[in-house]
Amino acid sequence: MNFQKTIARVGVPLLLILINTTALGAKPGSGMPMAKAKSVGMSAERLNRIGPAMQKYIDDGLVPGTVTMVARRGKVVHFECAWLYGYRW
Repeated sequence: MNFQKTIARVGVPLLLILINTTALGAKPGSGMPMAKAKSVGMSAERLNRIGPAMQKYIDDGLVPGTVTMVARRGKVVHFECAWLYGYRW
């Protein structure tokens, strides 16, 4: 397997896990408030690119599913789950 495929299969999912674990307690109802992107100086348009990007990893067979969350200034501005339909964990 070449280096780029190895990075895609191991590096990207691992990076996503590491990013997500920086704020494990930040989910709706956990005490960390939700906010609109603009209210914390972020672009809603750019945050909306996350879902399709994660779906591409799923469609390409690199990961069975993703959970993404972005928080800024103590507020969650993006929280989304996606998975391959029919995949058994």
